[in-house]
Amino acid sequence: MKNLQEFLQSLESVVLKENNGKINQVQARTIKSSSLANLMTDIQDLGFEVGKVQKGFIVRVPNSENGSLVFGLDIQVKSLDYDFDSEVQAEIDRLAEIKARKSKIKKSAI
Repeated sequence: MKNLQEFLQSLESVVLKENNGKINQVQARTIKSSSLANLMTDIQDLGFEVGKVQKGFIVRVPNSENGSLVFGLDIQVKSLDYDFDSEVQAEIDRLAEIKARKSKIKKSAI
């Protein structure tokens, strides 16, 4: 993942143009496009087939039972005020709640 890593590291020094907490649309699209292009180059370097589609890219992964699996990949550039930590914690909490509910259902079925 050398190409993506180098690109992401280069973003550390990029001066972002913003409007109401959002990255300038042209700049955000450029970041998204470059991120995807570098990620796809890395995936191709790993030996997988990659194709451009209307909504991002697709990757074909060989599968002995089904011939292949196809993954769709796209990237979203979030607003500058996006709260990374809160969003991650909210997902951890949501998954823990689902697990607790399933565990409770299993216990009541016994």
